[in-house]
Amino acid sequence: MKIAVYVPGSGESLKPKFIVGTFFPLFERFPRHELLFITDKNSELKLPSQFEVINIKPQPKNPLLKKLWIERTLTRELKKAGANVFVSADDFCSLNMTLPQCILMPNAEKIKPAYISKAQLLIVTSGSEKEKLTNKFKIPADKITVVYPSPGKNYFPVDTEKRESIKDKYSENKEYFLYNSIFRTQEDLINLLKSFSHFKKRQQSSFKLLLITESNFSFKKSIGNYKYRDDVAVIGQVSEKENAEIIATAYAVVLPFDTYVDIAASLKAMQSGIPVITARDSSINEVAGGAVLYGDNEIKDIGEKMMQLYKDEGLRSALIEKGKETVKNFTQEKSAADLWQSIMKVLN
Repeated sequence: MKIAVYVPGSGESLKPKFIVGTFFPLFERFPRHELLFITDKNSELKLPSQFEVINIKPQPKNPLLKKLWIERTLTRELKKAGANVFVSADDFCSLNMTLPQCILMPNAEKIKPAYISKAQLLIVTSGSEKEKLTNKFKIPADKITVVYPSPGKNYFPVDTEKRESIKDKYSENKEYFLYNSIFRTQEDLINLLKSFSHFKKRQQSSFKLLLITESNFSFKKSIGNYKYRDDVAVIGQVSEKENAEIIATAYAVVLPFDTYVDIAASLKAMQSGIPVITARDSSINEVAGGAVLYGDNEIKDIGEKMMQLYKDEGLRSALIEKGKETVKNFTQEKSAADLWQSIMKVLN
């Protein structure tokens, strides 16, 4: 059987990582099946050499030309490759192909109803995303399956020497809270800064706040006008190894906004031996249960939870141990097995 997957060359960062992290174990588990990755010629995606990669010209931005690109260029490649099933890691599928199709991580705010209707299955990475799609498009719940991400095998605790090296490089040898997710709005950034202000005012500590996230002009302007701007550092693109070391050196990871990447971010932190602070109604609750520290969706309360961890080393240690146990249930092999079952569901 040939499984064809389309991965756009740029865009949301979780999708390519999720695909490589789940399809690679799938390939190892079922070596008699072929995995075909179709991606843009300008793609920056790094794929293992074992995968067969089919380069395709980038999709046009013009809606009409994009439709032609899907129905002609993409479908031609799928037919030429002899694909048995098509997985789209973008917010579309072909409206004309009879080939079984599923859409991976559809964005409920962007995807068109026609694609939702055409696809045999939608694959999401949280129950909250499933609920959002079900409610918006009024589709049967069994048309959507949840495949939770895994943290991957590059995230683990680091020794004291490495921790000191990372703090020397990124936080002036100070302890730091870390935000390793995306900001949906400028307001989210401002609210996180306000939460950190609440912590700083109450504790008068030397703690820093590090942000591993995409930045823009307004983003930098907000930080530039911030009272504690000297205690905030934005980290740009780094290697996955460096990213893992920064996470494993944090005092705690703070994820209060419930974005689509937060489950993966929280699992990476837990596997790295780092406690997580999140909002009470976050989708992280689906995977973490009592292994993370929950606060109300209020600026002050998130700041209070930072203080709670700062003052209570016993609580911090307990959360670390709970997190290590919890994350054992979210392996690449399990994600791959769940994904395989989803693909079989489409074919049957």
